[in-house]
Amino acid sequence: MSYWCILRIASNKEKQIIEQIDKRLVSAKIDKNCIRMVAPVQKIEIMKNGKKVTKTKSLYPGYMYIEFNEGYSKELYEIITTSNHVYGFIPGTLTPSEIENILKYTDDYKEKEIVSDEKYLIGEKVNIIDGPFTNYAAKVVDFHEDKKRLKVSVTVFGRDTSVELKTSQVKKFI
Repeated sequence: MSYWCILRIASNKEKQIIEQIDKRLVSAKIDKNCIRMVAPVQKIEIMKNGKKVTKTKSLYPGYMYIEFNEGYSKELYEIITTSNHVYGFIPGTLTPSEIENILKYTDDYKEKEIVSDEKYLIGEKVNIIDGPFTNYAAKVVDFHEDKKRLKVSVTVFGRDTSVELKTSQVKKFI
């Protein structure tokens, strides 16, 4: 069994601290007790000199999350807490739902996409339940059962607008 702890660290040094702790654990040959360390980031697209640039921004600056195996050693605790720019652990552990919400923002996490097995007919009316057109009524224009996507026509400001959605983003009109 494993559990997650929160480590207070210097802001904007998350990546360097993870690399530093990882190197120290490997050289001490106790890296098996620490399963993984994460510092969730958000990818942001900005315009710089007329070009789109993707930057990463820390979601929780000054904190990182460490997953431990049951019964970690005092040596492991000392290696982590004596690393540069580390201020110590926050008492307590995270619940599975708390860590699930945090891990959504890591690169190696693949959120399971909710897919509906509903079948839609062309011309059928649906309600959009997710996305920018939430609560709009729409008409099915095209349905790709294999891709679980459909194209709908939404009337916005008196004009029909074509929108492609996942089947999980719509509900049959009742």
